[in-house]
Amino acid sequence: MTYAAQMKGIKSIVIVPFGNNPDKNRAMEAYGAELIEHGKDFDEALGYAQSLAEERGWHLFPSIHHHLIQGVGTYSLELFNSAPSLDTLYVPVGLGSGICGTIAARNAMGVNTTIVGVVAANAATYAHSFEAKKPVSFVFLIPRHWSTCSIMSTGL
Repeated sequence: MTYAAQMKGIKSIVIVPFGNNPDKNRAMEAYGAELIEHGKDFDEALGYAQSLAEERGWHLFPSIHHHLIQGVGTYSLELFNSAPSLDTLYVPVGLGSGICGTIAARNAMGVNTTIVGVVAANAATYAHSFEAKKPVSFVFLIPRHWSTCSIMSTGL
């Protein structure tokens, strides 16, 4: 999104929670995004983004949007064009736009590839939600003797 905004000369502002993936933050800033950190998790950052957008008259572009899904699905079109007989494709799942775009591309091309969503072992909320057939949230308890926590659910 920040790349597209930069290419079109549009200012982009991205709201992320505190502790967001620093590599992703640097990448967004490298494409000209103004980064605002707010909240302890995605939901708090999203709520803040929604209130800022409403207050300031900004256009809010959600993480799951049909244009985004179409955009990220283009790499799958190229992949299925190159390897139409691919048996299985493993797709990392963050918020879901990538796997949705991949499934849409597979279906549009009429190939029979099995698509498997992959989540990080330490951030399996998406997998638990899928299993429960409804959104679920988890609180990760970190033992006091750990000096760092290695949980990353985006940028796999």
